[in-house]
This record gives sequence, C-alpha cells and structure tokens, in this order.
Amino acid sequence: GKPYLAPPGIPGAGGNEETELAVAAHAVAEYAGISLFEALDLPVDLYMLFYKNSVVDRLMQTEAGRQYLEDCERYKQTKPDREALNRLKQRLIGGG
Repeated sequence: GKPYLAPPGIPGAGGNEETELAVAAHAVAEYAGISLFEALDLPVDLYMLFYKNSVVDRLMQTEAGRQYLEDCERYKQTKPDREALNRLKQRLIGGG
C-alpha cells in the first residue's frame, strides 16, 4: 500500500471492518461533497486521500483529536530524536 494515503492510526487499534468500510464511504462522500455512489466510483488513490483528509480534519477539531494525531506521529518514528535524548541526559545528570 501507499502509507501516505493511510489515515492516521495507532498500531494495534482495530475495529469492525464492515462498519469501518461503511463509515469511510460516508466520510468520503461528505468530505468531498458528492453522493455515496460517486464516492464509491472514485479511483482508489483519490478515495483514500479524501478519507485520510476527512479523518485528519475531524480529529483536528478537538484537543483530544489533536493529541491523538501527535501520538500517531510519535508512534511512526523509527529513529531516535538525538537532540531530545541529549537534553534529557543533561537534565538527569543535573546539567539543567
């Protein structure tokens, strides 16, 4: 798949696939301002992009949603933040 088209999520958090598909199709139609049938006729890349954007847009509307998006970004990190580690090391050693 194309990870840049995937909606944000925390690894291991799953749900009912049938419900998720219906909710996704409705979200795409609503976000794009088109009918459900038109949403289901979209090319898959465009459909996934609309779905991802609708999820991010909805989450950005609340503090809890923004925190969830920050958590998702943090979980995607695969390389250590060396600057943050050095700052933590200095604080723990007593340098600041």
